[in-house]
Amino acid sequence: MPYTELNAQQISLFSKEVTLAASAGVTVGGNTADFDFTGYHCANLIVDVTAIAGATVGADDITFFLEAKDSVSGKYYTHVTFTVTEAVIPETIVVFCDESTAALPTAPTNFTFQQGHPLSARTYRLRWTVATSGPTWTFSAGIMLKGQ
Repeated sequence: MPYTELNAQQISLFSKEVTLAASAGVTVGGNTADFDFTGYHCANLIVDVTAIAGATVGADDITFFLEAKDSVSGKYYTHVTFTVTEAVIPETIVVFCDESTAALPTAPTNFTFQQGHPLSARTYRLRWTVATSGPTWTFSAGIMLKGQ
């Protein structure tokens, strides 16, 4: 079923929603603060790229990484990653954490659906890199956590 048709019962399976990054323009790479997801085993990540200004056609993209933090070493490793190019703005990326092997729902226009993985660490952050300096990318990000 399309993302736009999720019903209240499906949404209620998620017990916490967290804003990872409020809507803002960025010109360089960066990352959010760490978020503690202790007690949650699954998450749907939603990144909404709404605008780009000053882009060079065919040369600009932004890559997002949901990174898990190793509790022993303190180092980050990539849990999931995806790239958005200037050609597809606006674009909303939804990374589903689905323990089933069912196919992802059909994505509506300006949406990209990607299969994710169950959470494997307690601490996460969202990081992004931009391919070239100059353009301003506007995006927001949130996560819906399931568990507890």
